[in-house]
Amino acid sequence: METFQTSNEYSPQGPWAFIKKSLKPNCSREDGEFILSWVALAIAGAWSLKSRWLDLMSYSNGSSMLAQDWGTRLSGNDLLYFIKGSPRITDFESFTGPVFIILTLGIIFLILRNGWRLQAHTLGQPANFSPWLKGLGDALIIGLLPTLLLGWLLGFLGDGLVWVGTLSTMWAAFLWGILLPVALTSFGMFQWSICRVQRLIEPTTSYFQHLRFCLNTVWKNLGSWLSLAMISTALRLVLSYGALWVTWRLGAGTSVALGSVILIQVGVTLLNALILRSLLLNIVHFLSNQYFVLKTVEDLKRRVL
Repeated sequence: METFQTSNEYSPQGPWAFIKKSLKPNCSREDGEFILSWVALAIAGAWSLKSRWLDLMSYSNGSSMLAQDWGTRLSGNDLLYFIKGSPRITDFESFTGPVFIILTLGIIFLILRNGWRLQAHTLGQPANFSPWLKGLGDALIIGLLPTLLLGWLLGFLGDGLVWVGTLSTMWAAFLWGILLPVALTSFGMFQWSICRVQRLIEPTTSYFQHLRFCLNTVWKNLGSWLSLAMISTALRLVLSYGALWVTWRLGAGTSVALGSVILIQVGVTLLNALILRSLLLNIVHFLSNQYFVLKTVEDLKRRVL
Protein backbone atom coordinates (compact mmCIF):
# COMPACT_ATOMS: atom_id res chain seq x y z
CA MET A 1 0.00 0.00 0.00
CA GLU A 2 2.87 2.36 0.71
CA THR A 3 4.30 1.73 -2.75
CA PHE A 4 0.93 2.49 -4.32
CA GLN A 5 0.63 5.78 -2.48
CA THR A 6 4.14 7.06 -3.27
CA SER A 7 4.69 5.84 -6.82
CA ASN A 8 4.07 8.38 -9.59
CA GLU A 9 3.17 5.49 -11.87
CA TYR A 10 -0.16 5.10 -10.08
CA SER A 11 -1.03 8.79 -9.79
CA PRO A 12 -2.43 11.02 -12.53
CA GLN A 13 0.16 13.48 -13.82
CA GLY A 14 -0.13 16.64 -15.86
CA PRO A 15 1.06 17.11 -19.46
CA TRP A 16 4.35 18.72 -18.37
CA ALA A 17 5.37 15.54 -16.52
CA PHE A 18 6.06 13.70 -19.78
CA ILE A 19 8.18 16.28 -21.60
CA LYS A 20 11.48 14.60 -20.71
CA LYS A 21 10.18 11.21 -21.83
CA SER A 22 8.87 12.68 -25.09
CA LEU A 23 12.26 14.21 -25.93
CA LYS A 24 14.02 10.84 -25.98
CA PRO A 25 15.30 10.11 -29.51
CA ASN A 26 13.99 7.20 -31.50
CA CYS A 27 15.07 5.70 -34.81
CA SER A 28 11.76 4.26 -35.96
CA ARG A 29 10.54 4.54 -39.51
CA GLU A 30 7.60 6.66 -38.38
CA ASP A 31 9.92 9.18 -36.70
CA GLY A 32 12.01 9.46 -39.85
CA GLU A 33 9.02 9.89 -42.15
CA PHE A 34 7.51 12.60 -39.95
CA ILE A 35 10.73 14.61 -39.78
CA LEU A 36 11.55 14.14 -43.48
CA SER A 37 8.07 15.31 -44.49
CA TRP A 38 8.76 18.61 -42.68
CA VAL A 39 12.15 18.89 -44.39
CA ALA A 40 10.44 18.27 -47.74
CA LEU A 41 8.06 21.14 -47.01
CA ALA A 42 10.99 23.48 -46.28
CA ILE A 43 12.82 22.46 -49.46
CA ALA A 44 9.70 22.83 -51.60
CA GLY A 45 9.01 26.29 -50.23
CA ALA A 46 12.61 27.44 -50.63
CA TRP A 47 12.90 26.04 -54.12
CA SER A 48 9.70 27.74 -55.25
CA LEU A 49 11.21 31.09 -54.28
CA LYS A 50 14.51 30.45 -56.03
CA SER A 51 13.74 31.78 -59.50
CA ARG A 52 11.85 34.84 -58.26
CA TRP A 53 14.49 35.75 -55.68
CA LEU A 54 17.35 35.51 -58.17
CA ASP A 55 15.26 37.30 -60.77
CA LEU A 56 14.62 40.11 -58.28
CA MET A 57 18.34 40.42 -57.64
CA SER A 58 18.90 40.68 -61.39
CA TYR A 59 16.14 43.28 -61.63
CA SER A 60 17.90 45.24 -58.87
CA ASN A 61 21.14 45.36 -60.90
CA GLY A 62 22.50 42.31 -59.12
CA SER A 63 22.37 43.93 -55.70
CA SER A 64 21.89 41.59 -52.78
CA MET A 65 23.48 43.84 -50.18
CA LEU A 66 20.44 43.67 -47.94
CA ALA A 67 22.72 42.95 -45.00
CA GLN A 68 24.36 46.37 -45.14
CA ASP A 69 21.31 48.60 -45.23
CA TRP A 70 18.62 46.25 -43.90
CA GLY A 71 16.51 46.24 -47.01
CA THR A 72 16.39 49.93 -47.81
CA ARG A 73 17.16 49.00 -51.41
CA LEU A 74 14.11 46.76 -51.44
CA SER A 75 11.50 49.36 -52.35
CA GLY A 76 7.76 48.87 -52.33
CA ASN A 77 7.80 48.38 -56.10
CA ASP A 78 10.51 45.75 -55.72
CA LEU A 79 8.47 43.91 -53.11
CA LEU A 80 5.33 44.01 -55.25
CA TYR A 81 7.39 42.84 -58.20
CA PHE A 82 8.77 39.97 -56.15
CA ILE A 83 5.33 38.86 -54.97
CA LYS A 84 3.60 39.04 -58.35
CA GLY A 85 6.53 37.78 -60.39
CA SER A 86 8.63 39.14 -63.19
CA PRO A 87 7.29 39.84 -66.69
CA ARG A 88 10.26 37.81 -67.94
CA ILE A 89 9.03 34.62 -66.24
CA THR A 90 8.40 32.02 -68.93
CA ASP A 91 5.19 30.08 -69.38
CA PHE A 92 6.69 27.09 -67.61
CA GLU A 93 7.77 29.16 -64.62
CA SER A 94 4.37 30.78 -64.34
CA PHE A 95 2.90 27.26 -64.27
CA THR A 96 5.01 26.37 -61.23
CA GLY A 97 2.77 28.53 -59.04
CA PRO A 98 -0.23 26.15 -58.92
CA VAL A 99 2.12 23.15 -59.11
CA PHE A 100 3.88 24.21 -55.94
CA ILE A 101 0.56 24.97 -54.25
CA ILE A 102 -0.64 21.43 -54.97
CA LEU A 103 2.74 20.02 -53.94
CA THR A 104 2.69 21.97 -50.69
CA LEU A 105 -0.83 20.82 -49.85
CA GLY A 106 0.22 17.24 -50.53
CA ILE A 107 3.23 17.56 -48.22
CA ILE A 108 1.07 19.11 -45.47
CA PHE A 109 -1.27 16.12 -45.75
CA LEU A 110 1.73 13.81 -45.39
CA ILE A 111 2.89 15.75 -42.31
CA LEU A 112 -0.50 15.37 -40.63
CA ARG A 113 -0.76 11.73 -41.63
CA ASN A 114 2.80 10.89 -40.53
CA GLY A 115 2.17 12.59 -37.20
CA TRP A 116 -0.78 10.26 -36.67
CA ARG A 117 1.29 7.24 -37.73
CA LEU A 118 3.93 8.26 -35.21
CA GLN A 119 1.39 8.37 -32.39
CA ALA A 120 -0.22 5.08 -33.39
CA HIS A 121 3.19 3.39 -33.64
CA THR A 122 4.04 4.56 -30.12
CA LEU A 123 0.86 2.84 -28.88
CA GLY A 124 1.54 -0.27 -30.96
CA GLN A 125 -1.70 0.23 -32.92
CA PRO A 126 -2.45 0.53 -36.65
CA ALA A 127 -2.85 4.10 -37.91
CA ASN A 128 -6.34 3.69 -39.38
CA PHE A 129 -8.09 6.61 -41.03
CA SER A 130 -11.28 6.22 -39.00
CA PRO A 131 -10.05 7.45 -35.57
CA TRP A 132 -7.92 10.08 -37.29
CA LEU A 133 -10.84 11.66 -39.14
CA LYS A 134 -13.42 11.08 -36.39
CA GLY A 135 -11.01 12.62 -33.88
CA LEU A 136 -10.98 15.78 -35.99
CA GLY A 137 -14.77 15.93 -35.79
CA ASP A 138 -14.62 15.38 -32.03
CA ALA A 139 -12.14 18.24 -31.64
CA LEU A 140 -14.34 20.60 -33.63
CA ILE A 141 -17.36 19.71 -31.48
CA ILE A 142 -15.70 20.15 -28.09
CA GLY A 143 -13.13 22.81 -28.92
CA LEU A 144 -13.93 25.09 -31.83
CA LEU A 145 -16.16 27.62 -30.09
CA PRO A 146 -14.29 27.53 -26.73
CA THR A 147 -10.98 28.04 -28.52
CA LEU A 148 -12.34 30.98 -30.50
CA LEU A 149 -13.66 32.47 -27.27
CA LEU A 150 -10.32 31.90 -25.58
CA GLY A 151 -8.54 33.62 -28.46
CA TRP A 152 -10.93 36.56 -28.24
CA LEU A 153 -10.27 36.92 -24.50
CA LEU A 154 -6.50 36.62 -24.88
CA GLY A 155 -6.66 39.17 -27.68
CA PHE A 156 -7.67 41.76 -25.10
CA LEU A 157 -4.20 41.40 -23.59
CA GLY A 158 -2.64 42.66 -26.80
CA ASP A 159 -5.19 45.46 -26.99
CA GLY A 160 -4.30 46.45 -23.43
CA LEU A 161 -0.61 46.58 -24.30
CA VAL A 162 -1.38 48.84 -27.26
CA TRP A 163 -3.50 51.06 -25.02
CA VAL A 164 -0.55 51.61 -22.63
CA GLY A 165 1.24 53.19 -25.57
CA THR A 166 4.91 52.90 -24.58
CA LEU A 167 7.50 51.65 -27.06
CA SER A 168 8.12 48.43 -25.11
CA THR A 169 4.42 47.62 -24.76
CA MET A 170 3.84 48.36 -28.46
CA TRP A 171 6.57 45.88 -29.34
CA ALA A 172 5.11 43.38 -26.88
CA ALA A 173 1.67 43.81 -28.48
CA PHE A 174 3.19 43.28 -31.92
CA LEU A 175 4.92 40.07 -30.81
CA TRP A 176 1.77 38.92 -28.99
CA GLY A 177 -0.21 39.41 -32.19
CA ILE A 178 2.20 37.07 -33.98
CA LEU A 179 2.40 34.48 -31.20
CA LEU A 180 -1.28 34.19 -30.26
CA PRO A 181 -2.80 32.90 -33.56
CA VAL A 182 -0.04 30.31 -34.03
CA ALA A 183 -0.25 29.16 -30.40
CA LEU A 184 -4.04 28.81 -30.62
CA THR A 185 -3.60 26.74 -33.77
CA SER A 186 -1.22 24.47 -31.85
CA PHE A 187 -3.76 24.30 -29.02
CA GLY A 188 -6.40 23.22 -31.54
CA MET A 189 -4.06 20.54 -32.87
CA PHE A 190 -3.56 19.31 -29.30
CA GLN A 191 -7.31 18.79 -29.04
CA TRP A 192 -7.39 16.83 -32.29
CA SER A 193 -4.52 14.64 -31.06
CA ILE A 194 -6.21 14.02 -27.72
CA CYS A 195 -9.50 12.99 -29.35
CA ARG A 196 -7.94 10.64 -31.90
CA VAL A 197 -5.46 9.04 -29.47
CA GLN A 198 -8.27 8.48 -26.96
CA ARG A 199 -10.23 6.66 -29.66
CA LEU A 200 -7.18 4.45 -30.25
CA ILE A 201 -6.46 3.75 -26.57
CA GLU A 202 -10.04 2.89 -25.69
CA PRO A 203 -12.51 2.23 -28.51
CA THR A 204 -15.58 4.41 -28.09
CA THR A 205 -18.55 2.64 -26.47
CA SER A 206 -20.54 5.73 -25.52
CA TYR A 207 -19.94 8.73 -27.77
CA PHE A 208 -21.13 11.13 -25.08
CA GLN A 209 -18.71 9.65 -22.54
CA HIS A 210 -15.91 9.88 -25.08
CA LEU A 211 -16.58 13.56 -25.72
CA ARG A 212 -16.89 14.20 -22.01
CA PHE A 213 -13.55 12.54 -21.31
CA CYS A 214 -11.80 14.50 -24.08
CA LEU A 215 -13.41 17.75 -22.95
CA ASN A 216 -12.27 17.20 -19.36
CA THR A 217 -8.80 16.19 -20.50
CA VAL A 218 -8.38 19.43 -22.44
CA TRP A 219 -10.06 22.02 -20.26
CA LYS A 220 -9.16 20.67 -16.81
CA ASN A 221 -5.54 20.99 -17.89
CA LEU A 222 -6.06 24.24 -19.79
CA GLY A 223 -3.12 26.02 -18.16
CA SER A 224 -0.72 23.19 -18.98
CA TRP A 225 -1.86 22.74 -22.59
CA LEU A 226 -1.95 26.47 -23.23
CA SER A 227 1.51 27.03 -21.72
CA LEU A 228 2.87 24.13 -23.77
CA ALA A 229 1.37 25.66 -26.91
CA MET A 230 2.70 29.14 -26.10
CA ILE A 231 6.22 28.08 -25.15
CA SER A 232 6.68 25.62 -28.02
CA THR A 233 5.28 28.16 -30.49
CA ALA A 234 7.54 30.90 -29.16
CA LEU A 235 10.56 28.61 -29.47
CA ARG A 236 9.68 27.66 -33.05
CA LEU A 237 9.08 31.29 -34.01
CA VAL A 238 12.40 32.34 -32.48
CA LEU A 239 14.18 29.66 -34.51
CA SER A 240 12.33 30.60 -37.70
CA TYR A 241 12.81 34.36 -37.37
CA GLY A 242 16.38 33.78 -36.27
CA ALA A 243 16.99 31.92 -39.50
CA LEU A 244 15.30 34.75 -41.39
CA TRP A 245 17.60 37.28 -39.69
CA VAL A 246 20.69 35.23 -40.57
CA THR A 247 19.66 34.81 -44.19
CA TRP A 248 18.80 38.50 -44.39
CA ARG A 249 22.32 39.29 -43.25
CA LEU A 250 23.81 36.87 -45.77
CA GLY A 251 21.84 38.12 -48.76
CA ALA A 252 21.03 35.82 -51.65
CA GLY A 253 22.31 37.33 -54.86
CA THR A 254 24.05 34.18 -56.10
CA SER A 255 23.12 30.53 -56.34
CA VAL A 256 25.77 29.65 -53.75
CA ALA A 257 24.41 32.18 -51.27
CA LEU A 258 20.87 31.04 -51.94
CA GLY A 259 21.94 27.44 -51.36
CA SER A 260 23.28 28.37 -47.94
CA VAL A 261 19.99 30.14 -47.19
CA ILE A 262 18.07 26.99 -48.09
CA LEU A 263 20.33 24.85 -45.88
CA ILE A 264 19.73 27.18 -42.93
CA GLN A 265 15.97 27.01 -43.46
CA VAL A 266 16.08 23.22 -43.70
CA GLY A 267 18.12 23.01 -40.49
CA VAL A 268 15.64 25.18 -38.60
CA THR A 269 12.75 23.16 -40.01
CA LEU A 270 14.43 20.01 -38.73
CA LEU A 271 14.65 21.46 -35.22
CA ASN A 272 11.02 22.59 -35.36
CA ALA A 273 9.97 19.13 -36.52
CA LEU A 274 11.70 17.59 -33.50
CA ILE A 275 9.79 19.98 -31.22
CA LEU A 276 6.48 19.01 -32.83
CA ARG A 277 7.39 15.33 -32.60
CA SER A 278 7.93 15.66 -28.85
CA LEU A 279 4.53 17.36 -28.48
CA LEU A 280 2.78 14.53 -30.32
CA LEU A 281 4.48 11.91 -28.17
CA ASN A 282 3.78 13.91 -25.02
CA ILE A 283 0.05 13.61 -25.69
CA VAL A 284 0.38 9.84 -26.14
CA HIS A 285 2.30 9.41 -22.88
CA PHE A 286 -0.10 11.67 -21.00
CA LEU A 287 -3.23 9.82 -22.15
CA SER A 288 -1.59 6.44 -21.57
CA ASN A 289 -0.93 7.48 -17.97
CA GLN A 290 -4.53 8.69 -17.56
CA TYR A 291 -5.90 5.44 -18.95
CA PHE A 292 -3.58 3.34 -16.77
CA VAL A 293 -4.58 5.20 -13.61
CA LEU A 294 -8.31 4.93 -14.38
CA LYS A 295 -8.06 1.21 -15.06
CA THR A 296 -6.05 0.67 -11.88
CA VAL A 297 -8.66 2.50 -9.80
CA GLU A 298 -11.47 0.49 -11.42
CA ASP A 299 -9.67 -2.79 -10.68
CA LEU A 300 -9.16 -1.78 -7.05
CA LYS A 301 -12.85 -0.91 -6.71
CA ARG A 302 -13.85 -4.31 -8.05
CA ARG A 303 -11.55 -6.07 -5.60
CA VAL A 304 -12.90 -4.07 -2.66
CA LEU A 305 -16.50 -4.68 -3.65
